[in-house]
Amino acid sequence: MANAISRVLPGAKHRLCLWHIMRNVLSHMEQDFLDGFMRCAEMCRTPFDFESAWKELVEKHNVQGKK
Repeated sequence: MANAISRVLPGAKHRLCLWHIMRNVLSHMEQDFLDGFMRCAEMCRTPFDFESAWKELVEKHNVQGKK
């Protein structure tokens, strides 16, 4: 999809839909991780804030390197 978007709309930025991300997270992670992820997604206003919160979440749940 990213390739098609970049060809048809070269100035557009491809983003993932939070609904699709959450559906995927729900099927693979436990509720505690999901709650932390939602805080990251909804509360962080800058990429730096998100990256910091994400790093803490990943370390808290010991999921470094997992896909």
